[in-house]
Amino acid sequence: MSYGDVITVKKLTVADKAKIEKIEVDTEILPRVDNTVDVGSSTKELKDVYVDGIANIDEARVDTARINTGGTFRPETDDNADLGSPTNEFKDAYIDGIGYVDDLRVEVASRFTYAVSAAYDPPSIADGAQATTTVTVTGAALGDFVLASFSLSLAGVIMTAYVSAADTVTILLQNETGAAVDLAAGTLKVVLIKAA
Repeated sequence: MSYGDVITVKKLTVADKAKIEKIEVDTEILPRVDNTVDVGSSTKELKDVYVDGIANIDEARVDTARINTGGTFRPETDDNADLGSPTNEFKDAYIDGIGYVDDLRVEVASRFTYAVSAAYDPPSIADGAQATTTVTVTGAALGDFVLASFSLSLAGVIMTAYVSAADTVTILLQNETGAAVDLAAGTLKVVLIKAA
């Protein structure tokens, strides 16, 4: 046997610091004992690893991760995996598409959206008159933008909303229909967007 020869073995045990140029296998590569052997090291890393199948890894630490076109990044089962943690947060997230989030909680920043709901039974409003109510929105400040909706038809009544004081949004119902309007009880929904 000389350098460059190809040999076929059923079992190969490699001594410490042994140097092998190339290994081709058609079976498993297994350590003698579970969780005791490294592949590469912090100072001598492998260049590329190609896996045509599933890589089962207890913990992955990756400098850069890329998903090929058409690929997906998903948990094995729904609603059981976290992305980041309260003490280890991602810096920026860029999404060119739609982000589906069941519950969105964002730290206060220059722009921030709050959404709250409140039960409301409007009084009867005479033609040309108005009715107001307030909704507490923690973090609201004068100058912030407000959107509001009601769960039932407004029957022609005009609804507007604005921040009237810190943490307070005022809802105003203006009746210009030509007759009194008495709306049934429903739910107000308020979305507040922080001004820049």
